[in-house]
Amino acid sequence: MGDELHIIPGRSIGPFRLGEPGEPQVALLDGERTVEMRGAMRVVLTRDVSLFIEDGVVTQVGIHGEHPACTAEGLRLGMKLGQVQGRLRVDPVDEVLLLEGVAGLCFSTDEGTGRAATANLERGEPVVLSRKDRITWIGVIPPENDSHEVVPVRLK
Repeated sequence: MGDELHIIPGRSIGPFRLGEPGEPQVALLDGERTVEMRGAMRVVLTRDVSLFIEDGVVTQVGIHGEHPACTAEGLRLGMKLGQVQGRLRVDPVDEVLLLEGVAGLCFSTDEGTGRAATANLERGEPVVLSRKDRITWIGVIPPENDSHEVVPVRLK
């Protein structure tokens, strides 16, 4: 598999690297782009890549849609939560899933992962998600930005 298809937690997805200047990486994006401003953060989106840029530096990279990248362990878009190897955790603040022991990687499903987790926690119940939920977004972030608010997830 070429480097353009590798997700390296806490570092990069393909040619898009955390901590490096944003504009040269924006130039690598294929296809139509849209830009969203989220406070001081600029998010540049294409059909399958999102670059989060603050103060001219890439602070997060995300993939969605049909992007073919995967981690060394095989985590990829479209796989079911029941296929994920490792213990799942959820960050109810950022509404993303994490893998225990893997810093700098987060992901989500279209089934409202974070909202379901928050609702369960507010009721004092464990977080239970469906094994059939599919991963629709994967992101890499600096490991120091990993949340300390995570809780275990059970799959049904």
